[in-house]
Amino acid sequence: MVSINSEIFRIISFSAFDAFGFLTMSANLVEAQFLMPKNKSFASSVSMGFAWAIGNFVSSGYSAVFGNKVGFVLFSVSVFSIFLGIIYPLMYKRKSI
Repeated sequence: MVSINSEIFRIISFSAFDAFGFLTMSANLVEAQFLMPKNKSFASSVSMGFAWAIGNFVSSGYSAVFGNKVGFVLFSVSVFSIFLGIIYPLMYKRKSI
């Protein structure tokens, strides 16, 4: 994302990275609990802690590029979330056919 010259592509790249990271969080928790069935709470806390740390790292990069503009961050993430909300059901229907 650092080498992208266009702000639009940079926003799309960050939003996609953040969205897919969030969508895979539940899968990571299930896999961690499967690997450690006797310590499910430990597996969950390690997995969520790692996800929290990655989220802080990504948000630091976002702030470094665009500044600490909370309104802009909320707007760009909400626009991408709406886009995913429309596209995901269409893609899911296509795969189940």
